[in-house]
Amino acid sequence: MSVTLDEAKLYLRVDSTVEDDLINNLIAASESYLKDAVTDYETNIADSSFAAKAKIAQLAVITEMYENRNSTQDGAKDYGYAIRTLITQMQYWSSS
Repeated sequence: MSVTLDEAKLYLRVDSTVEDDLINNLIAASESYLKDAVTDYETNIADSSFAAKAKIAQLAVITEMYENRNSTQDGAKDYGYAIRTLITQMQYWSSS
């Protein structure tokens, strides 16, 4: 369950269509990032609680990439606490 373009634009507060291609690429990259970061992502996404957490994490990653797209390598920083915590929780997800 990936974030849609409309959901991402609403979250980013983007009204125009000028950056739609960029935002679509960020959606794809963020989903790929989460799938690679979380074991059994594809299996766990069927759980509605996991899916809700994954959607917020994906929106947060999209926002981070969108807002810092012009950062230089020297200015690169780690994801914030909320993103790291969400990903950690999803990594240790247990549906039981």
